Amino acid sequence: MVKQIIRDFPRLDIQLIVCDRIIGTNLKVSNLANALSFAKYEVYRLWIYMEGQNYKSDRTN
Repeated sequence: MVKQIIRDFPRLDIQLIVCDRIIGTNLKVSNLANALSFAKYEVYRLWIYMEGQNYKSDRTN
């Protein structure tokens, strides 16, 4: 599905990132943390609200 979206919108800057590295116990937050290293644009702070918990991730470049 993602590959089809990439083909359908060739002018957009879209990447499919596949990473098997797990950071912590929350897989959703782990996926976001792994994707952060591929960010092409400045990301200062990311706040995520999931399952009644607040998670904060700061970029460290």
